[in-house]
Amino acid sequence: MAFEALAKMEFSNIVSDQKSRQGEFELGDDSLRVAVKKGDMLLADLRIGKTSNQMTMVRVEGKDEVWSVSGLLKYQFDKDSNGWRDKTIVSFDEKEAEKLQVTTKSGAKIVLSRPAPRDAGPAPEWQVVESSVKVEPFDKSVAVAAVTQLATWKTNEFADDAKPEETGLASPEITITVNLRSGKQYTALVGNKKGNEDWYVKTAENPQVYLVKNSILIA
Repeated sequence: MAFEALAKMEFSNIVSDQKSRQGEFELGDDSLRVAVKKGDMLLADLRIGKTSNQMTMVRVEGKDEVWSVSGLLKYQFDKDSNGWRDKTIVSFDEKEAEKLQVTTKSGAKIVLSRPAPRDAGPAPEWQVVESSVKVEPFDKSVAVAAVTQLATWKTNEFADDAKPEETGLASPEITITVNLRSGKQYTALVGNKKGNEDWYVKTAENPQVYLVKNSILIA
């Protein structure tokens, strides 16, 4: 997104050439600075300021002129280190999911499946294949909601410094596995609870540990 914005950026008009007004446009010496390089070659060195009426105020480093620029917004660059990290836990096309299995540390288990879609007719619904306890009547909307969330599961917080004994992920409280029609499989592990709302989570394929809120996947 940041590179695309730079490619689309177009300088329009000079709004001011007075150094005393740079703070007014959020373009002072402590403002957001973006340097664009190709190897060691500096291609652009910009201060990016406030946005007004879809135009962003930009100043070339070392110059006083404030330009109004289109195609670029401050929020696309103004992020801390956490803002540049990929927050995706699991991602897949939910229409491709054909099997969902949830097991708990205590031994509880439920396995759901969904028949392959036909060319015509209504979309197939989730069915209970196996369950450690009787599930009647089965609420199909719960399965749909769980798969929908799992397909685009993201975090807002990383638990980089958490110790294994703290996360509990070596022996997870909940294991969630989804199988796709392509043969691909994703497994999410839910460990210990932190505080009132957060849980330690990771995938079986990735060592990165996340913190996520209570949800339909963690009940």
